[in-house]
Amino acid sequence: MNRGIFLITVLSALVSSVFADVIHAKKSVLPTPQDSIFETVNGPDPAPRETDAGRWVIPLREVMQRTYDVSGQKSEWVLGTSILGSPELPARSLGIGTLSKRYPSKLAGIYTTRLSYDGSTLALNGENGILFEERHGIPVDTPITDVNWERGPFEGNALRLEFRRLITDSVTLDLGVSSHSNMLSKPFEYQPVTHSPFFAMGRDSTEIPFGGRNIAMNSIHLQPIVTWRFGYGKAFFKINYLNLDNADNSTHKVLLDTLDPTSREFQTDPYRIILETRTYGGGAEFYPIKGLTLGTEIHYGNHEIEMRNLPKITKSQDTTYNDVGLRIIKSTYYDTSKVRNYETILGNFDARYNMFLNPRLHFEYEFVNTEESGNDKVKQKYYQDREIGYAEVSDTLFGKALFRVQAGMQRNSSLLDTVEFAPAFSLDGTYLLPYHLIATASYRHDNKFPDVNQLKLIETGRVAFPNENLKYEIRDRATANIVWQKRDVFYGLGLRYEHANNLIKPKWVVNGGLDTTDKHSTYIANYETMEVRDTTYAEVADSVGSAFRYENLDHAHTLDWMMQVGFRLGNWKFYLERGQKITRTKLIDTPSLYYKGSIHWQNRFVKDRLGVSVRVDFQWFNNRYDCTINEKGEPELVSLKKYLAMDFEARMQILSFELYNRIENFNHSIYAPESGYTPEGLRFAYGIVWTFGN
Repeated sequence: MNRGIFLITVLSALVSSVFADVIHAKKSVLPTPQDSIFETVNGPDPAPRETDAGRWVIPLREVMQRTYDVSGQKSEWVLGTSILGSPELPARSLGIGTLSKRYPSKLAGIYTTRLSYDGSTLALNGENGILFEERHGIPVDTPITDVNWERGPFEGNALRLEFRRLITDSVTLDLGVSSHSNMLSKPFEYQPVTHSPFFAMGRDSTEIPFGGRNIAMNSIHLQPIVTWRFGYGKAFFKINYLNLDNADNSTHKVLLDTLDPTSREFQTDPYRIILETRTYGGGAEFYPIKGLTLGTEIHYGNHEIEMRNLPKITKSQDTTYNDVGLRIIKSTYYDTSKVRNYETILGNFDARYNMFLNPRLHFEYEFVNTEESGNDKVKQKYYQDREIGYAEVSDTLFGKALFRVQAGMQRNSSLLDTVEFAPAFSLDGTYLLPYHLIATASYRHDNKFPDVNQLKLIETGRVAFPNENLKYEIRDRATANIVWQKRDVFYGLGLRYEHANNLIKPKWVVNGGLDTTDKHSTYIANYETMEVRDTTYAEVADSVGSAFRYENLDHAHTLDWMMQVGFRLGNWKFYLERGQKITRTKLIDTPSLYYKGSIHWQNRFVKDRLGVSVRVDFQWFNNRYDCTINEKGEPELVSLKKYLAMDFEARMQILSFELYNRIENFNHSIYAPESGYTPEGLRFAYGIVWTFGN
């Protein structure tokens, strides 16, 4: 049945000659003051700047941001109801692939420019789509300085700086800076008056955050890029320096007082993440003859991660008896401090020719040497490398059909002394139909090899245990959409089918829960008659190491449908997106429904010198399950309740200066990103944007 659905989806895509809607990178432009311009009705409007890298995906259809604390702190990108994982930045952005999976702090503190999403391209590590940055190194007539400063809750500050200038007539400097400060991890509690309007909306105390614990963060990311243009090409040199001193919560369950909703008891103190990244890269493009472009890049980097004050997770227990028969239990624990370093070398080669079908060859590689030491300071070394190469053709036929085809091979040289090859290919395109209709569809077949984190490295902060016997994932993703779009109205319907063999998940997900055993005991039912009865109860059989161990799920699939609608009414713009599963293999850690939307108003006054805009962006995350560690030190399955993440923003722009205010979590919801976190409720931030030349 499932394979029949998959076959019908693929055949319908191929026979109709309609392929996926690829959102290509936008042309890079100079920073401009916020004008609240409506770009298109088929998605939320992009912000001109963001101090939080995670928020760049708000304008992108289906891509969402899951936050763990205040803006700029730990966050990640998620792809609606997809079971194949998250989209990622290209490896060359920070000199490391799959950044949000290898960095324990995920996207915290990193600098990026505006992002665009390509969901069907083949990627080095089998990422579920790639988020491309705007192009760097465009020439400018005069130096441009673009500053965005934001003051957030808990005395936090965020700064984003973008500086561009010509050093000589042919050399351009781009400097990007991102900095965040939020000094301490400390408990917080909201005043009772804060909750009054939300109780009036018919919500009870279990749906409103009363208190929690903030997560400290201090970071700076510097990214200078020098670009040199010469007669038959251009060359660039790039440096990334990221220093982050961050706190994080462990997987342990936060204990709630059923009588006092303001009481939160944390079983462990925050542990500390110190991350220092230094990467150096360069590349060149050559144009030897008309229409032919040859390009290559190489990047080298060290990504040192130190984790301190990790919680004590029991490794083993030995029971002995002393001379008088008293039982003595001796426990050993996993390391409470770790130092990990990723030494990376990555690069690519690209050749393309502008002609019929625009043929292209692409090859990309990554070498990762991982070192880790624990309490004993003994270093363990692991080596892994990956490559992908493919050929591509793309073109526009008859002015109506746009398509792209990629076909190639992935290679993985594992730290287990094995070499594996696997084919990969993708098809995507767009067909312009009469009556303002646009049909899009795609098909992608690729593979995801287990990473060193899943094969060898034990995580005791956000708990995860490796498995050397993991197989690589074999994945298929097919989409088909039909869109009706005029100037001020947009409506779209789509289907997405995903299938994976050997999907890598923790054991508690693979098994659909925790293993239990039946225990028998007796109890006194009546103390007057001393009546004794037998009872049976379930006891968790999984240990922490067993429940959180990575396993392969033999087969997983999902068929989802999506709806998008957008329209403009005068100075108002509305957008709503909804995705829901139709049928799916039981995956208890993946939501089955999501909403995403935006309401935006803008206008200009005083002879076009004053710009004003107001907007509300929202994301709704459905229920799912997570595994935590309870007060007994045992794994426990918990339900993460659905929640609405709603942000309000107002901006006023005068010439090149802009003032804005944000009210994040405007709905005062209890966010449930993962177990162990208590994100803040209603919180205020304000900031300025100033663009000037000199």
